[in-house]
Amino acid sequence: MAPQLKRWRSDNGEAVDIGGLPNDLIEVVKSLHEGVQQIADHRIEQARQEF
Repeated sequence: MAPQLKRWRSDNGEAVDIGGLPNDLIEVVKSLHEGVQQIADHRIEQARQEF
């Protein structure tokens, strides 16, 4: 994960205002985010190895 994102998360925490959203939607978005993050991390690692 990028150092800037790590710093932002440490400064702001994981708290997000999700007031009124259905729990099922929240879980789907979280799952989607995790999947996208894993793909991005993998691509970053591949690029580092190729460089």
